[in-house]
Amino acid sequence: DAAVDAFNESCRIDAGQYGPLCNLGVALSTQNDFIAAERAFREAALLQPNDSRPLAYAGVAYLQNGKWEDASRNLRRALGRAPSDPKLQTLLAIAELHTRGADVALRRLQTVAREHPDYAPALFNLASLHLHWLQNPAAAKRNFDLYLEKSSGIDAFSATARANLQTLGNPAEKPSLTITSPKKPDRKSAETYFREALALHRAGELEKAISTYIQALEKDDTYERAFYNLGLVYYASGKMALAGEAFGRAVRLNPAFTDARYNAALVDHYYLNQTDRALRELNKVLTQKPDYQPAIDLLKRIKEK
Repeated sequence: DAAVDAFNESCRIDAGQYGPLCNLGVALSTQNDFIAAERAFREAALLQPNDSRPLAYAGVAYLQNGKWEDASRNLRRALGRAPSDPKLQTLLAIAELHTRGADVALRRLQTVAREHPDYAPALFNLASLHLHWLQNPAAAKRNFDLYLEKSSGIDAFSATARANLQTLGNPAEKPSLTITSPKKPDRKSAETYFREALALHRAGELEKAISTYIQALEKDDTYERAFYNLGLVYYASGKMALAGEAFGRAVRLNPAFTDARYNAALVDHYYLNQTDRALRELNKVLTQKPDYQPAIDLLKRIKEK
């Protein structure tokens, strides 16, 4: 809220500022005020007629919130300014997957991969499309392998690619999350470890974050947010079974924790071959919160399959 106020004031003082308008759009989209955000991005686009970024920002904001038609509209306009941009083409393919179908998205991603063979995100999305929508594990495996060749190998997408390759190949025995319960919960100490783990998590030091979240839970194993964040780090590390267990522990502590229940369903469906359980969890989410859009979208994708 403070950021929106500050950027608005900056634009009031001088309406012709490209940077503050773009940042205002980002801040407004974080508040889910997409109409105002798109207006800010459009004004920024008028100030820089050859720059595709403001329209791309609008497209990404809509994309991240499942507003596929709005995302497609803005990304197409951005592509009008940068037709050969592989990032824009890949983002549009994701939007088209939900508006025009898997075949259209597949053709666009294949074109990007052919014309820009070193652009790793297109390969990741191509692999995911083959795995989750087209039920073609051989093509998924081939593209995940290519992605890992081209990517840094240390980002969250690389971890997901490795986890998928393990599932497609020879999955290991399911690991178990072991937390030593304290004799008496100590929330104050747990919160100290939690804050330290959160800083490590944000810095991308995932293994250290995992061990520090576990330290927090060993001070207080009723700390549902610590279990949830531990699930997020396991997910980013490609440790999907452990991620699912951590999300599940958060839900057992707080059955109304819809984000944790949704993430547990996401892991169950896409990574653990537990779609029936995912469906049950998604229905519980929507019973608790009928307008929870990510659960609505995932339920729709599962039923469409």
